[in-house]
Amino acid sequence: MLKNVLLLFWALSASNFLYAQTTMDSKALYNWFDAAVGQENTGLLNGIEYHEMFKTRNGNHKFYASSSYQTGDIIYNGQHYFDIEMKYDIHGDDVIVRIPTSSSSYVIQLIKEGVDGFTIGDSRFIPLKDQVKYDNGFYEVIFESSDLALYKKHIKTANKYFSDKLIFYGFKNKDQYLLYVEGEYHKITKSKKSLINLFPKYKQDINLFYKSQRKILNINYDLFVQKLIKELHQIMYKKQS
Repeated sequence: MLKNVLLLFWALSASNFLYAQTTMDSKALYNWFDAAVGQENTGLLNGIEYHEMFKTRNGNHKFYASSSYQTGDIIYNGQHYFDIEMKYDIHGDDVIVRIPTSSSSYVIQLIKEGVDGFTIGDSRFIPLKDQVKYDNGFYEVIFESSDLALYKKHIKTANKYFSDKLIFYGFKNKDQYLLYVEGEYHKITKSKKSLINLFPKYKQDINLFYKSQRKILNINYDLFVQKLIKELHQIMYKKQS
């Protein structure tokens, strides 16, 4: 709200900003504001100072894609923030942001309930709060339509071990996939049986897809299941029309 009010005030009081407002898209406009006031003076400081609690080695880590900060966008407490240095802590299901200042930087763990969604690279994450059968938290959007959607829950479990009299932690992926269909969420696995149970009318289509795309299934399940759900959605739409 503060950002919106100040943007409106500055737009009314500065003619050069009026020109900029007409020529810049919304992302550039928000970036202009954040640069003008400094990210340290925005709502991203509304969180908890972050301290790393897990010591790892050999490149193992608990974050999405990389342990280094990545550039992403986020909606936090209703406000949009673009080109933010951030990490997604999969193990804790937390979003960590680094906010530069004139002399150093703040590292903040955002309040989970205030995060309405974020993107890292080409991956978009949203909070699923209206389902109770499976884990709540942030899910990657693999495919999404009004009546059919596929979400991926990134999970990393921690194991403590000792090496050279020091304590380290190793993290292992244990991802889950949820399919939203007919108003309900269903867990699916790599086995085609889970999909056939949900779509018995399309058993033949599912079998044919598994047979023709087996190579992708073995190499990249994310791509495989995304293509499968898209194809099922198209088939369902054609049969309904």
